[in-house]
Amino acid sequence: MCAAAAGGGVGDVEPMDSEDEASDVEITSVMVTVGAESVPLSEVTQDLVARMSAVEKAEYVRLGQQLYDQFNH
Repeated sequence: MCAAAAGGGVGDVEPMDSEDEASDVEITSVMVTVGAESVPLSEVTQDLVARMSAVEKAEYVRLGQQLYDQFNH
């Protein structure tokens, strides 16, 4: 199991200190795993989602929800 899928590591979204920080930098630094490939969250396509395992897809959804919560609270 990869570190991101285990709930820690590369894909974790760190809370931002202020709203003045560039959100684009934060989003592009979050990586998800598709097979043996790491892909920036912002570049995930429907084709990549279709190729994800159940564990990879769950991590992708978790990270997306975490980012959504971070920017909307």
